[in-house]
This record gives sequence, C-alpha cells and structure tokens, in this order.
Amino acid sequence: MKSKASKFIRPIALIMSVMTTLLMLFSCGADTSNGYISSVNGNGTITVIDSNGNEHYYKYVGTDAGNKDKGSLAMMFDVKDYGAVGDGVNDDTAAFEEALAAMENGGTLYIPYGSYLVKKPLTLNRSNVTIYGEKGNSKIIYEKEMSKDVAFGTESFLTVKDSPSDITIKELAIEYKSAVDQIETGEICGIYVENGTDIKISDLDVSIFPGAGVAIGKASDSAVTGVLIENNFLHNNGTAGLFLAHAETVSVFSNTFTYNGIESNTEFGSGCYIPSDATVNDLLIIGNLSDCNYFGGIDVRAGENIIIDGNTCKANRICGIGAMGDTVSDVSVTSNVITDMKAKNNTTAYAIAFGSTAKESDGKIHSFSILNNLIRGLGIGEEGSSSVSLYCGSYANDDYIKISGNTIECDKTSSIFKMIAPEEKIIAKLSLDFSANNISALEVRENAFAFVGDTITFSGNVFYAITHKGDSVINILGPADNQLIFTGNTVIAGSPDNTVKFATANAIKQIAYGNYFNNAPA
Repeated sequence: MKSKASKFIRPIALIMSVMTTLLMLFSCGADTSNGYISSVNGNGTITVIDSNGNEHYYKYVGTDAGNKDKGSLAMMFDVKDYGAVGDGVNDDTAAFEEALAAMENGGTLYIPYGSYLVKKPLTLNRSNVTIYGEKGNSKIIYEKEMSKDVAFGTESFLTVKDSPSDITIKELAIEYKSAVDQIETGEICGIYVENGTDIKISDLDVSIFPGAGVAIGKASDSAVTGVLIENNFLHNNGTAGLFLAHAETVSVFSNTFTYNGIESNTEFGSGCYIPSDATVNDLLIIGNLSDCNYFGGIDVRAGENIIIDGNTCKANRICGIGAMGDTVSDVSVTSNVITDMKAKNNTTAYAIAFGSTAKESDGKIHSFSILNNLIRGLGIGEEGSSSVSLYCGSYANDDYIKISGNTIECDKTSSIFKMIAPEEKIIAKLSLDFSANNISALEVRENAFAFVGDTITFSGNVFYAITHKGDSVINILGPADNQLIFTGNTVIAGSPDNTVKFATANAIKQIAYGNYFNNAPA
C-alpha cells in the first residue's frame, strides 16, 4: 500500500527536473549558470536570479524540431522593472528608453496592464525583438507636439530602423495626444518602419496620429521586406490608417481602418494608402474592413503584383477601392464589397478606380482583373457631384483589362463604366473584356458605358436602368480601327435615341448577335 506522501514525490521530482532542464538552457549573455529559478510566473515567464543577485526574465518559446525534449528561452524585459509607472500621468519615457537599450541581444519587451505616458520618440534597432502588452489593457499615450519641417516619421512614437530582422509588435493601444483639438495631416505616425526584414505588426489599436497609424518604408532608399500587418484597428489618423511606400512581400490581413483623414482635406485620409511615388511589390490586401474614411477605403497608386480580395469598403467619401497610377501593374480586385458611397461637396465618388496612367509606355503589358465584386448604394448625395461605379484611367501602356462577374446596384449615378475623356490621346493597345456583369440603377445621367480600346468585348451583361438621360447607353470613343464584339447582352434603359453610339468611324471588325435592347432583338 502506497503512503500518502508518495503521491507528491513524482510531481515534485518532475518540477525539479523541468527547472533543472530550463537552467541548462539559459543563454542570453547574462551569467545564469550558477543562478536559480526564483519563480514560475502566471504569464508564462520564468524569473531567474543570477550569481550576482540580479533578476532575469525568460519566456519558453517552443521546441526544437530535432529534439522535442529541448526548448528555447527568450530574454524577457518588463518595462515596469525599468521604472515605468503606467498611471497615464507620470512620464514613463526614460523607462522605455532604458528597456529598449537593454535588449542588446533581442528578447521580449513586456508592457503590463496600465496607461504609459511617453513624451519622446523611441527607436528600435535590434533584431529578434518582440514588443507586446495585454490586449485591450496596455495603452501608450504619446504626447509630442509636431515640429516644423521634419521628415516623415522622424518624430513618430516608435521607429524601426538600421535594418533589423524578426520584429514583432502586438497587443497594444497607442494614442496620440496633442493640444490641438482636431487632428490634422502631418508627419508623426504611431509605428514607423523605416527599414528591416520580417516585420509583424498585429492586434494594435492606433489612433489620432497626424500622420499614419502605421507607416512602412516612406523614404525612397528604404528597404523593407516581408511585412505582415494583421488584425489591427487603425482609426482617426490624419494621413492614413496604414501607409505603405517602399516595401516588398507585404500582407495586409483582417484589419479595420475607419475615420482616417479630416473632412477639410480631400487629398489624404484613406484606410490603406500607397502614394504615387511608392515602390510596393507583391502585395496582398485581404479581408479588411475600411469604412468612413475621408478619402478612400483602399487607395493604391503604385505597385506591381497586387491582390485586393475579400475586403469590405463602406461609406468612404471619394474612392472605395483604387488601383490607379503611372506604375500600377498586374492587379486583381476580386470579391470585394463596396457600399454606401454618396458623392458630396462637388466631388466625384468612384467605387473602383483602376488603370496605368503613364503618358509614355514602359514597354510592359499591364493587366487588371475586376472580378466578382459587389457595388451597392453608390449614388449622388448632392447636386453638382457625380459618381462612377467603374473608372478606368489607362493611357499609354498595352493594358489587358477583364471586368467580369460583378454585381452593381446604383442609386442615381453619372455613369456605370467610364474611361478617360475622349480628348485624351490614346496610344496604348488596350484590350478590354467586359462580360457577365449584372447591373442596375435608378437613374443614369450620362452614357452608362464609355469605352476606349483596340479590342473591346461586351458580352453576356445585363443592364437595367429605370431612367437613362445620356444620349446613348454604350458610347464607343475609339480608336477608329478597333475590333468590337457585342454578344448576348440584355439592355433595358428607358428610350435613349441611340443604344450604341460610335464616336469614330466604324470598327474594322464587328461581331454582334443575341442582344436585346429595350426588349427588342438587336
């Protein structure tokens, strides 16, 4: 018969064995070989007292694939151990500076429950660093007045620079505090990544910054590779929620961008923004919510190999999704929902705007795929304004454009699909396939469709408008020697004088059959 004491021998022996094993794994530059484990903490960390009586924190971070009995321990740094108070009143800047400086070999900076007041910009230039708090409970208040004539990102709360690798910043709230009541566009950002490799920013709540909540690679000589922006709440910032400029292999997943920008500024204020002078390659923007931003939901003005998929863009003022600029190329805009846009203040609202707008060809074939999107509630909120469901701005490149499987439900709108104005000289060999789209509108005030291209296919579409005020439903703007294919379309649009209008001479090749215009074969 076993004694009662024997019930406790095995657990105690097991604990001692684990503690001994963990001590054998310590290797972060501190002399802990003769130290001892002071405590195993509730947050998954271990407190170790070294031979000099100093405390060190470690976190067990996983098992080695080659030996499952071994693991690794990352050095832990608690900002409160460096004097941070976390009451939102005392200045905790020095504590953050000292903690970051202590992370010579990387490690984890832990920011416990509390509100931390920081009054100076912080810099992170070490590799293998994780900064995290308690999601929803760890808040940083950044109180720094904007200086004049400073470079973008210079005075941001946290700047990642000097090309570090393996950086993770997560589970924090970061808020800008200023004497100015109304946020304005400016240079100060929440997190600014100047350069680096393998950067992960997740589960942050960043708000009220004059610049962007998160900015990546603003300077033209920046080099940022391998970026994951995931599950962040970036809101009420001046320039943008997320600002991307010079980076490659970027994934933007499941974020919320809302109320970025200011009403008086119609140039900036998008949820996700890429400026025209950017170089962003291999970009995924997937599954985000971008609503009520003062310019656009997702606004991409430069970049190559871009997928914009499964996003919801709601009630943005000027642009739902934009992928248009001189260097924009190879873009897929698929399965997005764009809703509730009403043009106001003598502006034009675009549900989706795309195209390569360079006046001179770069010798490349640029492709744009606009597939399976839902556009609903686009309209004109104030007289003098206008709205366009799909706007294409391609000029000089040999573009291939496919628009298919989209559902468009408009209120009063200016037009459904509009390309650049006919007075613009077209020197591109542009191929356009507009097929299998289902479109309806209460009222269309101009031509519903205005096309330009060397090869135009308009097939299998259904278009219904209660009122159509344009001089034609479909207006072919040129060039004179293009090829046209019109098959299997159903068009019901009041009684315009011309259902299809050619602004130039007849095309060299026309194929037209199986169409129904106002319930009559055509």
